Amino acid sequence: MGTTRDRASLAGRIVLLASLVAAACTPAHVKLSTGPNAVIATVPLTDFGTGIAITPDGTRAYVAAGSKVVVIDTATNKVAASIELGDMPYAIALSADGQRGYAVDLMQREVWFIDLVTNAVVKRVELGEPRRPVLRPGVAVSPDGGTVYTTLSQPDGAGFDLLYAIDTATGVKQQRALDFHPGNLVAGKDGRLVWVAGCRGLCSDGALHAIDPANPGKALQLVLPTVPGDVALSPDGARVYVTNGLAASVAVADTAAGSILTNVKVGAEPLGVATSPDGQHVYVTNFQSGTLSVLDARSDTVLATLSVGATPRAIAVMPDGRHAYVTHSTSRVSVVDLTKAAD
Repeated sequence: MGTTRDRASLAGRIVLLASLVAAACTPAHVKLSTGPNAVIATVPLTDFGTGIAITPDGTRAYVAAGSKVVVIDTATNKVAASIELGDMPYAIALSADGQRGYAVDLMQREVWFIDLVTNAVVKRVELGEPRRPVLRPGVAVSPDGGTVYTTLSQPDGAGFDLLYAIDTATGVKQQRALDFHPGNLVAGKDGRLVWVAGCRGLCSDGALHAIDPANPGKALQLVLPTVPGDVALSPDGARVYVTNGLAASVAVADTAAGSILTNVKVGAEPLGVATSPDGQHVYVTNFQSGTLSVLDARSDTVLATLSVGATPRAIAVMPDGRHAYVTHSTSRVSVVDLTKAAD
């Protein structure tokens, strides 16, 4: 298992519950799904990928893998470029205009600004000394592209947990102390709230927090059934989806009402989550079962379960909604035919 172990376990001893959600080896007792195989192509990598994002025009996928951000040409499903960062990028987000990408490293020491036209790093923003994170870091961009958000998650007693807001024009960062361990996050469509998943103490719980960086005195907290994984926002900004790995479910939050509507049961150890461009479907990667759950966003029910291969992690959906790109804890990216859900 050593060659496919999560970077988190290589970089430090992360809280047990978080590592269970982010584990990178399929346990021997897990039986993978025999459902319809939806993988139509694979893209070999030199290291396993974690975060992934697709440009608004659908021409390229950017994958955080090893010490690089790998660029995949979606027309040929070949690696078109590799951006060497010299560290371990973990999460990546792209601006809505497709001009900039932002990656944060696993140990939460820096954020890279990437020019998506030249595939070059144009700025590096230091966050401080390497940390031993409790939860995996996340990164998100405001709707107007003016601010990039990331988090700092530390063990109890090691210092404050933080939410960073970084000006994308100047690289100047502001920070807000948090009273929980933050993980993945998304920026709301209103340009005001940032939705951050997290936990407290030894992460025996989980919560989704709505934070207004300009008004640090107020923060909404919504209870989750277990330690959270990835977070996704619906295209209209009305829903936030959070994977609950140990509960084998996805939490559905109503952003206007500020409440959890339901927790939808999916496959074993859900990890990645994404929505379709039209907002009608939600896609969840189930790490242990090697499947992709397809949810109806209107009824919050599972429509189909597709086989996508062992240890699926992050997922990004193409603008046409027909295909998705999935990273695994092996050195490949799978191209998934989402229309198989209708078969």
